Amino acid sequence: MNLDDPLLYGMKILIIDDEPVNVALLEDVLAENGYTRVHSITDSQLALETCKSFQPDLVLLDLMMPPPDGFAILESLRAESDENFLPVVVLTADTNEQAKRRALEAGATDFLLKPFDQTEVLLRIRNLLKSRRAHLLLDNQRAALEDAFDIEFPDRMLKRSVFESISGIAAAIGAGGAAAATGGVGALGVLGPAAATGKARVNRSDAIMSKLRNPIFFMPSSSKISVRTSWPDISKTPR
Repeated sequence: MNLDDPLLYGMKILIIDDEPVNVALLEDVLAENGYTRVHSITDSQLALETCKSFQPDLVLLDLMMPPPDGFAILESLRAESDENFLPVVVLTADTNEQAKRRALEAGATDFLLKPFDQTEVLLRIRNLLKSRRAHLLLDNQRAALEDAFDIEFPDRMLKRSVFESISGIAAAIGAGGAAAATGGVGALGVLGPAAATGKARVNRSDAIMSKLRNPIFFMPSSSKISVRTSWPDISKTPR
C-alpha cells in the first residue's frame, strides 16, 4: 500500500464489467493499495442509474457487454453528465483501430488492456484521479472568487479580466488535463501528441491560481480601499 497522496484514496471509483472475475481482480488490486470507496456492478443496465446515485470520480468501463454495451453507456454518460471532467477508462482486449476510434469519439479518457497489468492499472487510476481532483479544486476556487467579487466593483474591466483568466484555466485543463495525467500516452498510444501541451497548460494554470490566491484590493464606490487577505478553506472538496 502506497498512501503518498491520502486524499486520492477516498475518491470514488465505479467498476462496470459483466465478468465477475475481472471485477474481483480490480477490487482486490484497489483495496490492497488503499482505495476505500470502490463500487462495482455487473449488470450494464444499471450503469447510468448507478452513476447518478454513486457520483463516481472515475469510471472503469468494460466495452464488450450485453446491451447496453460499453460504447452505448459511454455515449449516454457524456450526453447526460454536466461534469467538466469525469475520467472514463475503457477496459478492453480489442486493440483494433475501429474500436479505438469509436471509443474515443464516444468520450473515452484512456484505455486499459486485458489482461490487466497491475502497475499500469494503479498508475493510470492515480494520475487520472489527480486530474479529476484538480478540476474539482478549480471549481471551488472559482466559486470562492465569485463570492469574493459579489460587491460593488468600480473596475469592471479588472473583474472581467480575472474571470476570463479563470475560464481559460478551466478550458486548458479540459483540453490537456487527461493527456498530462496519463503522461500523454494511453494504453493504445492515442494521447501522445497532447502530452507536452497538456502538461504546460496545467503548469500554467497552477501559476495563475497561485497569483490569484494573493490578496486582492477592492475599491468600493466610497474610494476607500480594503484588502482581502484570506480565502475560504477549499483544500478539501466536500463529497
